[in-house]
Amino acid sequence: MKNILYSLTLAIVLSGCIANATYQVLKGKLDVPKKQSYQITYRAAFGDGLSANIIYTDENGGDVELKKINGIWEKQVVLKSGTRVQFQALAKAGAKSRAEYKILVDGKEVSGYILSGKRLNYVYKFELP
Repeated sequence: MKNILYSLTLAIVLSGCIANATYQVLKGKLDVPKKQSYQITYRAAFGDGLSANIIYTDENGGDVELKKINGIWEKQVVLKSGTRVQFQALAKAGAKSRAEYKILVDGKEVSGYILSGKRLNYVYKFELP
């Protein structure tokens, strides 16, 4: 009986872990040619039932936080050389779902990732040269 309870508890804990997905990259300077400014495109596509809080770096170099974003979201900003850039999205759903994230610098993809689960955490930070 004790082994059955232990196995059941372990199964519940593991199933909770499987429902969470995290992708985090803290990168230094990007390997792109140095310019005075860059066009940054943030993209996220949240699957059914997902609602996300997003933080991104805006054109002034500050952070903007948006709440309860769902569906397809995109934002383009122009940032100066030397700016530290971040894009974070924490998405939650009642059932397993999927989200796709992309960051482009001057039209070139520097990050693209797909996560699936009930709680999805995407973090990507870098510095422009």
